[in-house]
Amino acid sequence: MVDLHRDAFGRLLIGDLAKATFAQRVEVARQLSGTFLASDDVATRSWGAGVGQWLREGGDLAAVLGLRPDRGSHRTAQEIVRRDAVRSLLLRFIAVVGSQSRAARILSGAEAAPAAAAGLVQELRALRAPRSRRAIVAAVRPTQR
Repeated sequence: MVDLHRDAFGRLLIGDLAKATFAQRVEVARQLSGTFLASDDVATRSWGAGVGQWLREGGDLAAVLGLRPDRGSHRTAQEIVRRDAVRSLLLRFIAVVGSQSRAARILSGAEAAPAAAAGLVQELRALRAPRSRRAIVAAVRPTQR
């Protein structure tokens, strides 16, 4: 009998993991681990090994993958991603409004945003972007990784 949830190579065909059973999600994690282990990239293979280790031994997946910030640190993975998004949006916003000073005035509410930048202003405020010129300058400066 043909399993309608697998392709010809035995891989699960699940469009929405939220609708998958727990066993199917575990199988997807196992396949992901195998795919990562087969990569030419050392970091990707390391993550494949980490996912495989977590599947066998359990524990904290974030810790196994090295994604736990140092104790007391506010530099979480989510914060790094948020700051990168803010930096990218700020650079676009500055290009639209013409200067960092004007961007600061608009974000602080001292000046109205041009129509072309209204969406960017909403996104930046939702991401808690800086509003002072000094903080904007610091936020758009290339970061050390």
